[in-house]
Amino acid sequence: MSMDKLSDTAVNILTAAGVDISAIVTGAAEALIGQLKPPDANENSVK
Repeated sequence: MSMDKLSDTAVNILTAAGVDISAIVTGAAEALIGQLKPPDANENSVK
């Protein structure tokens, strides 16, 4: 997901709610990458 794929209305609602849209995009990307890694690769990740 990227900012370009969000509608203007969605951006306005999230901005008005004080949501950090960049953090949402980054979190979604990190979650996707985590799902793509082999299960044992996540055992040594820093928390």
